[in-house]
Amino acid sequence: MRLEHQEESGSQGASASARLTQEQLSELLDTAIAKHGAAERRQEQQSQLMTVDDALEIARSLNIPEEHVLAAAQELQKRGSVDERKSLARMRRLAPFGVTAGLAGLLTVSMGLIGGIVKVPDAMGALLMTAAWLPPLFFGWRWKFAPVSQEEADRIELPPKPGVCRVCGAPAVTPQSTFCEQHRYKGPTGGA
Repeated sequence: MRLEHQEESGSQGASASARLTQEQLSELLDTAIAKHGAAERRQEQQSQLMTVDDALEIARSLNIPEEHVLAAAQELQKRGSVDERKSLARMRRLAPFGVTAGLAGLLTVSMGLIGGIVKVPDAMGALLMTAAWLPPLFFGWRWKFAPVSQEEADRIELPPKPGVCRVCGAPAVTPQSTFCEQHRYKGPTGGA
């Protein structure tokens, strides 16, 4: 299939006058549809975002005290922070599991190789394999199934978010920065 509307719109650019195969046309349309869908989702998500000021405006119309709205906003922010810390703590539990599982796997392979050369009693080999795989089993259970305690979550320090001051929470100087105008590094002043 080819784009045949060249004659109709002779002044259009090279991209409209290019001849495409059926596969290329299909790929082009799939990409365009995906980009359009992603743009609509972004626009919809941005239109659904509301600020605390919007919540205060709605609360005023419903005669809800401002301090109740602000307290609820702080609690919501704190709960989100706790959930984020717990998620980060769970991800950090993966490292001990990975290390111990790797070592136990290495021991298993080496026992298999050594077992072909040197005769190790079956009971001793089974005991070694059991002992080697107990730590990975524990750390795997801890990583996947054990709940993260509040104390463990409190020990986790969240990384700073770009665009938000890490000191006071105000908007940062640039979208990539983590300091506002008040807290950013100013450098030494001139003079000798």
